[in-house]
Amino acid sequence: MSSSGENSFTSSVDTTGLSDGVYDLWVKGADTLGNREYDIISGVEVDNTPPTISIDSPSQSDLTGTVYLNTTITDNLNNGDSSTYEYRIENSEDTVVKSYTSLTNSEGEEYVDQIDTSGYTDGSYTVTVRASDTGSNTRTQTQSYTFDNNPPSVSIQQPSAGEWVRQNITVVADIQDSANNGETATYECRIGSNAWKSMNGIGGSQYDCDINTTTTTNGDSTVEVRASDTFGQQGTDSLNVKVDNTVPEPGNVWINDSIVQTGAIIQVNVTTIGDTGTDLDYVDVDGFSLNYDASNIWKGTTEGNADGDSTINVTAVDLAGNVGENDAVTY
Repeated sequence: MSSSGENSFTSSVDTTGLSDGVYDLWVKGADTLGNREYDIISGVEVDNTPPTISIDSPSQSDLTGTVYLNTTITDNLNNGDSSTYEYRIENSEDTVVKSYTSLTNSEGEEYVDQIDTSGYTDGSYTVTVRASDTGSNTRTQTQSYTFDNNPPSVSIQQPSAGEWVRQNITVVADIQDSANNGETATYECRIGSNAWKSMNGIGGSQYDCDINTTTTTNGDSTVEVRASDTFGQQGTDSLNVKVDNTVPEPGNVWINDSIVQTGAIIQVNVTTIGDTGTDLDYVDVDGFSLNYDASNIWKGTTEGNADGDSTINVTAVDLAGNVGENDAVTY
């Protein structure tokens, strides 16, 4: 021992070579005449081992609502006495969103606290449990979780509201789910009261599915998309479209005369069957457009062809894209 002042002496002891436990420290003093004296300091703890930590629950990776953080912390000497057991939460950007908070001893080596996940933005988080004993030995244990308290957001991108549709159409939706991002979730679409169909990812947050409109009654119908996450939280979007799978029928074509001079003006009249004038995109004869008059009658003019028999070809196209043709009249 070295002198540190009058009648004072100091010494250091390397405890790392000793097993953790409780020891008696003997101090022996002797003078130059050989007189000796002993002193014993009992109950000296040697502790060079940090506590062990086990995060017992939550055991699942996806969390919603309020959950219990249950841990088992074992310290071979202190058993929690005068030690510090705490936890904190960091987001995916390594920003601390909950500072170190003490864990409560429930019984034995179990330490717990409640986490209300609804107080945080949906996303990925890391929980760090830290245990420090009286010997300043410290250990940490981390566990990653996903907090999810909101349903996916859904926005139909295709078709557009009020659009005329026919045959097979592709429904495209943007589905945002910050927690699940589509993983183990259910995204579906349908038209009218038809069965739901699964949607497929086409890149990023875009999903699509094909729908056969021929099983739906012509007229106004509703396209729906629903997205459910792993907790069953559901987001929806819908819009109305107009279904038309009936081919227009141009008929009752008549002209002003059955004998027309070459190059002369011909007055053409066409009655459309099944589609009203407001349901049609256009009606034409040999490339010349007719104009809607009234009562499903379209009128317009064209010019007579060269000498000989000629046929006026009528084409009607509705707003859904159905095409009807008729070799209507010969002059």
